[in-house]
Amino acid sequence: MNLSFNTPKIFGLLTAIIFLVFSTLITSAQVVGSDYYENVIRVKLEDSASQRVSVSSENGVALSGITSVDRLNRQFNAVTMKRVFSDGGKFKARREAFGLFRWYEIRFQGKTQVAELVSAYASDSNVEIAEPIYKKSFNQEGGKGLNFTPNDPQYPDQYNWNNTGQTGGTPGADVSAPEAWNIQSGDPSVIVSSHDSGIDTDHPDLSGVLWTNPNPDPVMNDLHGYNFANGNSNIYDSDGHGSHTSGTVAATNNNGIGVSGLAGGDGSGNGVRIMVCKVFGDGGVTGGFAESYTYAADHGAVISTNSWGYTSPGAYEQAVLDGIDYFIANAGYDENGNPVGPIYGGIVVFAAGNDGTDDEWYPAYYEPVYAVAGTNHFDRLIVNGVDGSWFGSNYGDWVDISAPGMFIISSVIDGYDTYSGTSMACPHVAGAAGLVASQYPGLTNDEVMLRVLGTADPIDDLNPGYEGKLGSGRLNAYAALIEDDGQPPEAITDLSITEMGQTTAGLEWTVPPASSPAGGSMNEAPALYDIRYSESPINNDTDFENATQIDNPPIPLAPGETQSYTVTGLIPL
Repeated sequence: MNLSFNTPKIFGLLTAIIFLVFSTLITSAQVVGSDYYENVIRVKLEDSASQRVSVSSENGVALSGITSVDRLNRQFNAVTMKRVFSDGGKFKARREAFGLFRWYEIRFQGKTQVAELVSAYASDSNVEIAEPIYKKSFNQEGGKGLNFTPNDPQYPDQYNWNNTGQTGGTPGADVSAPEAWNIQSGDPSVIVSSHDSGIDTDHPDLSGVLWTNPNPDPVMNDLHGYNFANGNSNIYDSDGHGSHTSGTVAATNNNGIGVSGLAGGDGSGNGVRIMVCKVFGDGGVTGGFAESYTYAADHGAVISTNSWGYTSPGAYEQAVLDGIDYFIANAGYDENGNPVGPIYGGIVVFAAGNDGTDDEWYPAYYEPVYAVAGTNHFDRLIVNGVDGSWFGSNYGDWVDISAPGMFIISSVIDGYDTYSGTSMACPHVAGAAGLVASQYPGLTNDEVMLRVLGTADPIDDLNPGYEGKLGSGRLNAYAALIEDDGQPPEAITDLSITEMGQTTAGLEWTVPPASSPAGGSMNEAPALYDIRYSESPINNDTDFENATQIDNPPIPLAPGETQSYTVTGLIPL
């Protein structure tokens, strides 16, 4: 087996790693913590059983038409049994391919413990999964606290876009928004679904960036999205949280009003569009999370921003994860699998949470999504009691990237306010992904996030004790957009194979320094590894181009450090 790799410097361009954090799945009969809803569970029926379902009611008991399930429904007094996911209309076939039609929500009348219900149904041979419905909460903590320059009056106070020290922080501890806006400020073809508390549809900074459904359902009346929590068309913000996070993504820029959004355009009517998926509803009702992702994918969203999480570590619902998986696989494609979106495949971004721990906080902990930790105006992790913070951002080797989450000014109902939390950090990353998708249509979802993750500014040195637990660094939207500068760093000269298995090869090398061409300026250090292998010798550029490329290579460490990586999936000769 012959291995080789290049280290082209793509000045702030893509590097690469989507952190592979393998979650420990709970069993179908396990209940984590106590923050779940009483008298309701979800079940995923076995495939053959799901084909026999015929929901009916007898003496007030909901029946499925499956003998063993109905025996349980009678025993525990099930009063309703309904599908979790709709059939999807023209998207029915691909929803069925994901097995979404096998999910049912069963409600009971009585005082049977949820753990007993889950255990009983999980023991039925016709049931593949039984699980509770866990409670969710916002990842927000209350409190106030010659580049393109928008004329929005509160823009100078938004340190997260351009930190000049105006809030007492470190100049430059920002996402370089003005520099990014010189390149791209957002395109309406890029739709970001906001799974939150709704939006102030009349807000002058938000009304112009709402997605408009070209074919609204006459029953759902889903002109700009849908209220999945209450099951109606009222998407108006019930809390202010959804308007705040949406404003960070795409508040209209350069309109002389309020604040600026990262992908909010330049005032000419451009900017990404926000699809409202209201899951924190009116009257304190929450729900519809799983279906909200399938709806978003089927209606054109390619990026999903999520500033919420479960209230207990380790808790998750497989039905919700199935919906997320559906979004990742199908966003950007039509019902026949043809690419129709600005990018191919969906990007799901989640706030890491505000518990100040490295526990398994879902859904951010779920490997296919991108978890965002929160930093302050010093580029330091938000830690309870430090730098004036009253809460702490979650962290860990499962976090993918960090972004500003302290004292973020954005739109709220009928105005503007300052919020803090990883809820506020998450939409920074979703907005940056929207900028990349706008600038480089035709990329895959992974390619978009390679740019976003691989060009983050390293901040480990500012966060002793949290090294390797803040993702690839603090988001840099400008670096994610810029092109290859054409100047590679110095070559790697000490690549070695440290171990060899049947299907694996361990590699080790020293990260090369930046090069200094004769008569030229210093080039940058590596930003990307391109690792390839071949069954024949790799002697030249042509051999290298024809070799098999490794997916998701590691992000380069600092020059001079020793880096190691294990290539997997090799085929023995």
